[in-house]
Amino acid sequence: YSRKGMPREAAMAWRRTLEIDPGNGDAVYCLGLSYLEEGNLDKAVSYLKRALTLMPGSIMTYYNLGNAYLAKGKFRDAMNSYGKALEINNGFVEARLGLDRCLAESGRLDEALMDVKSIVTAYTGLPEAHYTYGLLLEKKGLKEAAEKEFQEASRLTTAMYAEAETKKEAAEEGPEEVEEEVVEEVVEETEVVEKDKAEEKEKIVEKTEVVEKSEVVVEKSRVEAKEEIVKRGNVLYRGKAVEKGGVAKEGKTVEEGEVVERVEGALRE
Repeated sequence: YSRKGMPREAAMAWRRTLEIDPGNGDAVYCLGLSYLEEGNLDKAVSYLKRALTLMPGSIMTYYNLGNAYLAKGKFRDAMNSYGKALEINNGFVEARLGLDRCLAESGRLDEALMDVKSIVTAYTGLPEAHYTYGLLLEKKGLKEAAEKEFQEASRLTTAMYAEAETKKEAAEEGPEEVEEEVVEEVVEETEVVEKDKAEEKEKIVEKTEVVEKSEVVVEKSRVEAKEEIVKRGNVLYRGKAVEKGGVAKEGKTVEEGEVVERVEGALRE
C-alpha cells in the first residue's frame, strides 16, 4: 500500500500488525512513516520516537523523524534528528540536505547554500540535491536560478522512474524468454515435437513398449542393451539381469524368458 501511494491503507495494515505483535519495531517505524506520508505529523513523530526506543540505532528512523519535525516547523528538533543520522553515517546525503534546509530556516541561509551547492557538484544526478538547492535559491530571491534547479530535479526524477519501469518490464519478460529457449533446447535434444503428436508416438513406439502421451523417449541404446542381456542367457528379475536359475520366486526357479513383461513399473512373471 505504501509503495502504491496509499498511506492510509498502509497505516491500517501496520496497526493490525501491532495488534498481533506490539513489540515489532519495524511495524512501529513503518506506521510512523505511513502517518508522515499521509500528512499526520503528530502521529508520525509519536510513532517514530517510539520506534527509536525499540531500534536505537536506526538511521532511517532518525532521518524520517527529522523530516517530520521539519514539516512541523520544529527546526531545532529536526536538526538534532538529522545530526543523529549523520553521526551514524556522515555520508548520508539526504540527511545533510535536510540539515541544510533547517539551517536556512534558522537564519543561516548562506551557510546552507554553500553546502548544498557542494552537494549538487558532487552528486549531479541526485534529484533531491537540485530540488533543495532550488528551494534555497528561491529563498535567496534568485528565482530564475531556482527554476533551473527545479526543472533539473524534475528531469532527473522522470528519468529515474522511466529507468525503473524499464527494468521492471525487462524483469517480467526475462523469465519467459529464458523458458522459451530452454523448451526449444529440450525439443531439439529429445526429438519431441509437440506439433506432430502422431509422428512423435511413432518414434517412441519404435524404442520402447511404454508410451506416455508424447513426453517419454527411451534411448535406443538402453533397449538394445536389455535385448543383449536376454540373448546372453540371463533373465530380468526386478529390473536386474541375473544368471539363469539364480533367482527363486515362490519356490520356483526363474528360467530364461519367464520374467520379461513390465506392467506399471513392476515385473510380472
